[in-house]
Amino acid sequence: MGKKDSIKRILVLQLVTFEFILDVLGYACVWFFIYKKMIQLQFWQKGDMLVIGIYAITLSSLLMVYGGGKVGYLRSFEIFLSHAFSLIASNLVAYAVICLMNAHAIDPKYILIMTLVQILFALGWSYLANYIYRSVFAPRQLLLIAGERPVDEIIEKFKTRKDRFEIVKIMNISEGEEKIMEEIPNRYQGVVVWDIPQHLRNNIL
Repeated sequence: MGKKDSIKRILVLQLVTFEFILDVLGYACVWFFIYKKMIQLQFWQKGDMLVIGIYAITLSSLLMVYGGGKVGYLRSFEIFLSHAFSLIASNLVAYAVICLMNAHAIDPKYILIMTLVQILFALGWSYLANYIYRSVFAPRQLLLIAGERPVDEIIEKFKTRKDRFEIVKIMNISEGEEKIMEEIPNRYQGVVVWDIPQHLRNNIL
């Protein structure tokens, strides 16, 4: 793994950890200041840490399963959906645990408010995190030159690595070799050739 890839991983880890810690702190505040006072059981320090630990483990597990840490790889809205689902599921589990400790259902109003705040924060964080990542590690802008074969297949392949490559323009060989050669030096960091004659490919490369 190269130095650049290591830096990418560190940046993503920092961004995801920041959002994760804020979510756990939000739950800890709701637990300490509201639900702990509402239930009948007495909790010592280790008991409090266990309640918060269960929430942290549940949330982190769901985020890993549903791709919440794939900053730079997924679209911002996809990252948001992953976080939103993970938060809703984790908060449902947390509420169920609190109800079990209380021996009956407890007012869900506060955890619902917390969930709404967390989801709104996750929405803003998803777009900001992707913006930061792509500002630091901008994908290489590519020109795709294609022949008669449909380009859907090659475009889908490049979409799997949005963090590294971005096809910004598609040209067909029917536009003429001269026009294509004039376009190449403009602003591209690479050229992708797709189903074009050998002589034209050699001229381009």
